[in-house]
Amino acid sequence: MKALADIDGVSQLRILDLCGSSVTFESVKMVLKVCINICRLNLTSCRALPRGIKRNYQTVDEVLTLRQQINDGKFDDNNPD
Repeated sequence: MKALADIDGVSQLRILDLCGSSVTFESVKMVLKVCINICRLNLTSCRALPRGIKRNYQTVDEVLTLRQQINDGKFDDNNPD
């Protein structure tokens, strides 16, 4: 995941399927921050992710909503929401 995010310039990555992987929340945050062109993201069955984030984001709007929720701290450990 770090290699995907460590790209000089803007990443052209548009679709990322991580279904069933052990990807971490920090890695997802990093990729979403750097890979601004992602329009589909599959996080179903990713055991290391917080509850509520493990789903298939199939549209640009869904990915944008996820980005905003992460930026707002919705999935942080100390957030009661």
